[in-house]
Parts: sequence; structure tokens; C-alpha cells
Amino acid sequence: MGVSSHFEHEYSVIVKGKIAGESGGEAFEVGESAATFIPAGEEHWAINNSDAPCEIVWLLVNEQ
Repeated sequence: MGVSSHFEHEYSVIVKGKIAGESGGEAFEVGESAATFIPAGEEHWAINNSDAPCEIVWLLVNEQ
């Protein structure tokens, strides 16, 4: 597990499974069909802490 941050905003959709993590100092857990938003520059991390596979679609969006 490592901490990430990006110059772009990060949008994620959990297609299958679930993840747990932290963004902006706040813990979260999201599952199938959920969407997340992490603002540009915000440190975050996430893991699949279950035995089931997880599928995620990530989009990095630059406002420029």
C-alpha cells in the first residue's frame, strides 16, 4: 500500500467488489456501483481488503 496524489482530479467507479482506504485524512469503504471523487493534489490510498476480486475504472481529469 502506498500513498498517491495527482495533478488531476480522480474519479473512480467500483464495477465489482469493494475497497477501503483514506483520502484527505478521512477513512472510507465503498462497494459495487459506488463512485468516488478525489480532488487534485489530495493524498489518498486504497486497498481491496477482501478475498473477492475488485474491478475499478479510474479517470484522471485535468481542468485545463
